[in-house]
Amino acid sequence: MTVSLIPTASQTVGPFVEIGCKYLETDRVGATGPDTVDVIVRGRVIDGDGNIVPDFMLEIWQVAPAPGVILSEAKARPEERERRRDRFSAKAVGFARVMPLTDGSFAFRTSDASPLAILVFMRGLLKPVLTRMYFPDDARNGTDPVLALVPADRRATLIGKAVSDAPLLELEWNIVLQGDAETVFFEW
Repeated sequence: MTVSLIPTASQTVGPFVEIGCKYLETDRVGATGPDTVDVIVRGRVIDGDGNIVPDFMLEIWQVAPAPGVILSEAKARPEERERRRDRFSAKAVGFARVMPLTDGSFAFRTSDASPLAILVFMRGLLKPVLTRMYFPDDARNGTDPVLALVPADRRATLIGKAVSDAPLLELEWNIVLQGDAETVFFEW
């Protein structure tokens, strides 16, 4: 007996990301103005065999948490969550949706060095994976509560590397899906 399997919507993200989401693409995270200094972030999504993934979409969220944000909110008891609710706030700094360039890489601009939360959508994933990107030499990295949760020997996978500083700061940051240099991904 031969069984024919029909892919579900979540299994068909591959070429349909381009078809269904291309018009939503933007490569700027955050506002721009006369006093902003852009940073360009470039990279690639790399699979477990070391190959460039050609069909992906990144959603990039730049959120500056307010002082007092408690990371364990989801684990708090309901009554405790309600009591702490006024201590939770976040200021959305920016959002971008990035598709691959013709060579399979990605690039986006930002003018704020706050950490970036990044969702990766691509073929073979039943749901997106969540990671973060931090800026090199940012003093806030030493006190970032999320980065502190990551073992010290794995933090480098979350920090962009400066490749140029003239005329704009340019960072390289690759998302490695599997293997020895796998990017740290978070449960959500």
